[in-house]
Amino acid sequence: HMGITLAETVLSFVLATGIGMLIAVFLWWFATARKILEPHVVILNALPKIALGPVIIIWVGAGTAAIIVMALLISLIITIINTLQGFLSVDEGKLRLFKTMKANKFQTLTKLVLPASIPNVIAVLKVNVGLCWVGTIMGEYLVSKAGLGYLIIYGGTIFDLDIVMTATVVLCILAAAMYYLVVGAEKPVGVDAVALKHRPQVQIVHPQPVQLRQIGVAGGVAALLQTPGQQLRAPLDLLGRGDIEIG
Repeated sequence: HMGITLAETVLSFVLATGIGMLIAVFLWWFATARKILEPHVVILNALPKIALGPVIIIWVGAGTAAIIVMALLISLIITIINTLQGFLSVDEGKLRLFKTMKANKFQTLTKLVLPASIPNVIAVLKVNVGLCWVGTIMGEYLVSKAGLGYLIIYGGTIFDLDIVMTATVVLCILAAAMYYLVVGAEKPVGVDAVALKHRPQVQIVHPQPVQLRQIGVAGGVAALLQTPGQQLRAPLDLLGRGDIEIG
């Protein structure tokens, strides 16, 4: 029972994360589609998913597929909304710089938007862990013949609280283990380091008025402030503070 529920949850977690991020990228890429579809996505999130149980059974049958679909309905929309919000919250000044440097949409996405959204994506993964477990258990309530959700329903039917509590405790342990796996994966990724690495930079060589021209640098498009003298690297945030003057 434990293995069946765990497999269903992991599968729904992977599908919800992957499909949700692809849809979020699509909505970010096409502004018109975003304006049209975003309100509908929010409305869909308000639907009572458990009420759609009979419809899901008719559509995909009374089996594992129905459980996966139920978990996707619960976690997918939250993934889309939160990931898209992370994409749209990227610093506007950096987006304007990429536009000025003639970066195309794909370069902006891969060099700026995705690296800057890594902390948000990690947060979405943490939320998805709990949502996928909830969705899987709800799906097992409806159609399963095995799994922890089935044990909880079965134990409640025969008034055997030992079965109910044991299944609940095992469920909590598995959910906690899956959550800490996501937290553990966050450290090797190095969220702060990655965000800093992909932070657009400029070359500052002299406090006197300088000329701005486009160059390509590892990790993204940047600007070179040209003038005789020694070159120094400084964050893009210095632009606009009055520390340098762009001619």
